[in-house]
Amino acid sequence: MKQKKFMSVLDRKIVHLLLIVAIILAQPFIFARPIGVRAAETLPATPPSGYDRVNYGNPQGQVSYITYYSTATNSQRRARIYLPPGYSTNEKYSVMYLLHGIGGNEDEWYNNGAPNVILDNLIAAGKIDPFILVLPNGNASGNGVADGWENFTKDLINSLIPYVESNYSVKTDSQHRALAGLSMGGGQTFNIGLTNLDIFPYIGAFSAAPNTYSTSRLFPDNGAAAKSKLKLLFISCGTNDNLISFGAGVHNFCNSQGIPHHYWLIQGGGHDWNVWKQSFWNFAQMACAAGFTDNKSQEPSKPLSAFEKIEAEKFSSQSGIETEACTDTGGGYNIGYIHNGDYAVYKDIDFDTGAASFKARVASDTSGGTIELRLDSPTGKLIGSVSVPGTGGWQNWRDVTCSVSGATGKHDLYLVFTGGSGYLFNINYFIFSKSSSETGGGNNGGGNVSNPNPNPNPTWYVDERVIRHGECRPYDYYGAKDPTIVYYGGKYHVFYTGANQSGGWQMLYTSATTLDGLKNAPRTYMSKIGEAYFCAPEVFYFEPHGLWYLVYQDGTYGAAYATTSNISDPNSWSGPKSFGISGNMGWDYYIICDDKYAYMYNSPDDGSGKVYLRKTTLDKFPHGWSAPEVALNDTFEGAEVYKSLADGKYYLLVEDMKDGRYYELWTSSSAGGPWKQVAEKWAWRGNLKYNADKWTTHVSHGELIRAGYNQKLEINDINKVEFLIQGTTDISGPYQQINWDIGIIRNYDKDKQETPKSAFSKIEAENYDSQSGIETEACTDTGGGYNIGYIENRDYVVYKDIDFDTGAASFKARVASETNGGTIELRLDSPTGKLIGSVSVPGTGGWQNWRDVTCSVSGATGKHDLYLVFTGGSGYLFNVNYFTFSKSSPVALRELSGAGSGNNSLVYSLMNMYFLNAMKYFW
Repeated sequence: MKQKKFMSVLDRKIVHLLLIVAIILAQPFIFARPIGVRAAETLPATPPSGYDRVNYGNPQGQVSYITYYSTATNSQRRARIYLPPGYSTNEKYSVMYLLHGIGGNEDEWYNNGAPNVILDNLIAAGKIDPFILVLPNGNASGNGVADGWENFTKDLINSLIPYVESNYSVKTDSQHRALAGLSMGGGQTFNIGLTNLDIFPYIGAFSAAPNTYSTSRLFPDNGAAAKSKLKLLFISCGTNDNLISFGAGVHNFCNSQGIPHHYWLIQGGGHDWNVWKQSFWNFAQMACAAGFTDNKSQEPSKPLSAFEKIEAEKFSSQSGIETEACTDTGGGYNIGYIHNGDYAVYKDIDFDTGAASFKARVASDTSGGTIELRLDSPTGKLIGSVSVPGTGGWQNWRDVTCSVSGATGKHDLYLVFTGGSGYLFNINYFIFSKSSSETGGGNNGGGNVSNPNPNPNPTWYVDERVIRHGECRPYDYYGAKDPTIVYYGGKYHVFYTGANQSGGWQMLYTSATTLDGLKNAPRTYMSKIGEAYFCAPEVFYFEPHGLWYLVYQDGTYGAAYATTSNISDPNSWSGPKSFGISGNMGWDYYIICDDKYAYMYNSPDDGSGKVYLRKTTLDKFPHGWSAPEVALNDTFEGAEVYKSLADGKYYLLVEDMKDGRYYELWTSSSAGGPWKQVAEKWAWRGNLKYNADKWTTHVSHGELIRAGYNQKLEINDINKVEFLIQGTTDISGPYQQINWDIGIIRNYDKDKQETPKSAFSKIEAENYDSQSGIETEACTDTGGGYNIGYIENRDYVVYKDIDFDTGAASFKARVASETNGGTIELRLDSPTGKLIGSVSVPGTGGWQNWRDVTCSVSGATGKHDLYLVFTGGSGYLFNVNYFTFSKSSPVALRELSGAGSGNNSLVYSLMNMYFLNAMKYFW
């Protein structure tokens, strides 16, 4: 079987090689200009002088690159797209796909054939209606692809066309889609178009090459389908082109079967751009005359029912968003790359007598945001809004719902997206309902999110501070600390403690539409509560009462609360009220609820290292608490509990201070425990990685940003959270005078590239995705930056989605060691996965005395997660600055040389490229 596969691949390569040779034989005429012919009154005809030159008095279209995901190659591919002058999303356009020749790509037509200029001039002259032109790469090669030219059929039909029709304002029926190409692309045009007449009724093949299928394959029914479905078949070639027989063969068959077509020979023309540009000029006009750009087959626009599933990518217009391939059930596309303030428009939506609820299918790898539902403009009537939580990934899908009111009759629907900085979320589809939905606060319920085991030692990325002490003096003179945060009504609401100069603690409030916006948002002293000592808040919306609760410690009751119906008004809170508890009092009271009980955790003030738990039923809340019982021992303070939607488990975070300030992580199947420890040091100085200044080396009293805002304290995924903490670099001196500030840390990299990273690029060691045991430190090697260090036996680092392409042969790392060093094992997909190589790291005389080490590699192809596993003796082993892989050197082959120069050198270079590529299969 291997021999058979080898020969089939070889055969295809030889066919391509022979095709090059055939094209070379056409060379005597390749750069000859066609002999002028008398202008015909009907098309096809010789174009007028200047048809392919820029006329700066004419409006000009725009040409740009597009990138789309191809299911045929399992990779991102690129094409060029021409949008005609005056392109508007209020109009629908026809689309023509124009293919290049062998050795070319998506740039060939644009760089040599001036198709955009030709169309600009035709449009300005009133010869054609505007349409969109797409210039693909017709060689859809990739890993595991035997023949990229044949594979292009799948790429075009299954990936490129859907991408264009999802991202641009185009007519999506076949009567407004055309296909044309030159040489190899002319053969592809025959092969793809004539065997897919339901997709391409307008076909133009210019100087078709030997890859053209036989007529029995092109017309399996002797042309019956072609007769009924073709709107235009245009075949052209130069009379001095040695490849003329391939187009002529199709022409002769069409004549024999009575298939209407146009066969145009350019007298004296060779296999050259003069033939191809003239052919394109004619085909564009003839296609338009045949109905390519008219609206006859387009049914009048009908209102779209709000109560049918609406694919998000089927917008009428948009601002800021993009479309991408979707892996949710049913596949297709979703909209994404959504930022705060972007929107999508769906015209003429019929709400009939009224909609009561809205449901959308969403995914987010960050903290999500909000979808505002507005009528007739981005600032029009608000009929509802739904919070979109993080779901643990850009393709981890779940449903979100909200109530809707005030939508009747026909309107343009605007989905307006709001949230923090960076990308917010993706949307696959949405639908309205006439019945009310049970939203559970808008975003609480289950969903198709990831279900990971908690990472006991994640990397925490430290962003800039968002609240600094001294910004609301005198109340925060020394410190800003103990934050609690919810996202509600398009804003982040933060309550926190200020340490004043006279020794007191008071609570403050701030809010902003983004996390970055908190830096400059106004600060407000909570004067309505106004005690001399009130601090360490927690805020949530208690749905059974329809009220916001602010839980805190005070000097009056010990454990107190206040309520409001308007979280945005810091002066609306009621005065302090008592929970009515006693015994083992102290500080840091924190409440979470399930469907039956409310649970209160707190730390006593006796230095015992215990955490206490009380509970009450929801109908008795906020009173009726049970006697305290011990939930944890041997810790410090600030316990808080969340429910993860990813796995349905509860997670308890508690602050300890055995090695600076840090957080432990515990888990349970119940909000009331019992608790099992996941990590002693889950968030600590050793796994902090700084995106900004090094403003903290301690992880102290903070709160996770939740998926919702109600009493259930739900997060999406414990492995993908944003943690608003108090931090500092110095905890010496009187505690009340420590200069705490507040900022975000997150256990995922929000700026991580989604595309695979090449193994053959330089990879900075500190840019790992996860790790076990190591730390990052400043590096003094050339280029500075950071290195990983404090490496001990069996520690490891992980670099996800590394692309080894067709294979790596060697590995090089930049290392330093003040001890005897150790070994780096290179493993795939797990710490005990396939070993592809190992390299010894010697002592170098110092932790910052750097040298390169190398080793051979085998068995690494395609995409894998790369694990660097470190082994050696006791103590610290070595540091790593960066690493890279390299491919094996190709077998040296003597290059072909061709006589002559100029144009022939281009041909021979192409032949040389293909010959060398084919010859690889002999070795």
